[in-house]
Amino acid sequence: MKKDWIVRDLLNTSYNYLKDKKIESPRLCAELLLCHALKMDRLRLYMDMEKPLTQKEISLYRKLVRRRIKGEPLYYIIGKREFWSLKFKVTPDVMIPRVETEHLVECAIEKYRKSKWKDQEIVRFMDIGVGCGNISISLLTELPNCHFYCTDISLNALKIARQNAKAHNVYERMNLILGDLFPSIRSTQNLFHIIVSNPPYIPTDHIPKLSREIREWEPRIALDGGKDGLRFIYRIISQAHHYLNPQGWLIMEIGYDQSEKVYDIAVRSAKYSKIEISKDLSGIARVVMLQKMGLKT
Repeated sequence: MKKDWIVRDLLNTSYNYLKDKKIESPRLCAELLLCHALKMDRLRLYMDMEKPLTQKEISLYRKLVRRRIKGEPLYYIIGKREFWSLKFKVTPDVMIPRVETEHLVECAIEKYRKSKWKDQEIVRFMDIGVGCGNISISLLTELPNCHFYCTDISLNALKIARQNAKAHNVYERMNLILGDLFPSIRSTQNLFHIIVSNPPYIPTDHIPKLSREIREWEPRIALDGGKDGLRFIYRIISQAHHYLNPQGWLIMEIGYDQSEKVYDIAVRSAKYSKIEISKDLSGIARVVMLQKMGLKT
């Protein structure tokens, strides 16, 4: 005789199963997968703990759990990830947003609010390697006079970013450009006040040491920073001053052990008057901020 399942019992059983399989955050995983299967949010799930489940719902849920056990990332399975209290569509074409990257958004907002051009009609931002659009879209929702030029080498990533921008009603202030790092605009009318980026910064030989769900599922192009992890960071620092207004800021996420090397790269470039390193809540040097010199170069 088949067991009659209710939400509470199925959650508890799947939690124990996921925990035994060494799945990270097993309770959260169980809840989000069941929310996805039932097409409801977590608040509704908590309110419906005694809800009886149909065999069709149970079958779908079990398929989702099996996908997670095989290593597929939770947020690719459910197709979305929360960042900056916003929901973003994600697929294996884009890297899954991390909560640590919210510190980059915080740093960009702080520099904007302390700037002399914050009250201009339009403040121009650039996002290098836009991915799903989590950084630029979060800033667009916070700063009503900012406009973004967003680049990515992946056409599929740009399609995801466009969908997310439309979902959050900021698409009219976002230009999406296919290309490697910087767009082909260099006139004085097209300089930017702030450039943000979360570039690939993992050393190539560290990729095989990453967790299975990262190394086998997330796009390598968004992870691999070359032999020392600094390939793209070096290129961005070397070129960004051509695209920044005088006293404009380049703000980048960096690897946990890269701050000294990145500082040296910035010093050697001799194009920036200020170099600041900001630590996240865990005390990790997470973001580098470089201000272009006041005079045009």
